[in-house]
Amino acid sequence: MYKNINHTALGVSGRQSELIELALTFGFRSMDFDVIDLHKRAQSQSLDMALRFITSAKVRIGDFALPISVTGDDGAFAAQLTELKSICETAQAGSASRCYYALPPASDELPYHENFELHRSRVGQIGDVLGEYEIRLGLGIQAAPAHRREAAFQFVHQAEDLLAFIKAVGNSNVGLFLDTWNWRVGGGSVEQLRELSGDQVVSVRFADISPEVDLGAIDDTQRCLPSEDDVANNEAIAAWLVEAEFEGSITIYPSPGQFSGLTRDRIVEQTSNMLERCLQSAGFVKPKPETEEAEPAEGAATEAATDATESATDAAPAATEA
Repeated sequence: MYKNINHTALGVSGRQSELIELALTFGFRSMDFDVIDLHKRAQSQSLDMALRFITSAKVRIGDFALPISVTGDDGAFAAQLTELKSICETAQAGSASRCYYALPPASDELPYHENFELHRSRVGQIGDVLGEYEIRLGLGIQAAPAHRREAAFQFVHQAEDLLAFIKAVGNSNVGLFLDTWNWRVGGGSVEQLRELSGDQVVSVRFADISPEVDLGAIDDTQRCLPSEDDVANNEAIAAWLVEAEFEGSITIYPSPGQFSGLTRDRIVEQTSNMLERCLQSAGFVKPKPETEEAEPAEGAATEAATDATESATDAAPAATEA
């Protein structure tokens, strides 16, 4: 396992070089990038230019959202598969190895069975394309009721149904995108996870649930930071991940409103410390001495952050949101 950061989930923005420096300063090995933006830069400039800060700072692209749509007519989908190959070349060059896709929890066009067959077939094809570039695909759910309340037809939004869907896809390159918040809201348990192996999990996100919240009315703004009470069983899940020898990334992914009033340095530091405590409790890492403080990252990322000639195209936020 390794620590990954998604700046958008934390409400943190800045130049690409600044975000990389923040990640390195507080001990993150990878960070989520907008691969579509990176790919556009690679096309308009060059691959080396698009990835120059990532390469020089020795940070890797973490999990990235599937950059194509799974729905639509067959012709459009075929064209998107071709485009996906080109995007994967950029992602692979940045050491990306994990991609995620949250299944739509409802549809206005397709009943459950038809939607199931459409997604089963196309997700399998996507998994094959990603596999050509040694990138795995993780599937997740959007369990909050608001995502399906107004739709005509329900689709996969429960943990049990998600596991059944992944099994139906039957592609070894397709596994579980485990978001502990959605897992809990969708009726999932640690016991269900224990039936899986570590390599069946592609990536992991941690977020907590307040004990006062009604799960029948919960929404994504109520994604909380992992707490002392550990309502969402993050520590138990982390312990299982260690036991199962999971090798992917772990990201803390709350609602950005959780950090109101804090500077971005303090936000990233607090997030890093929370993730460290969770991994320590699971026995994955040893506690750091209390006197130890994070030091600014050195090297290309720091130099880039102070480079007054950095192009305007690097001013866009680099993190991506599901």
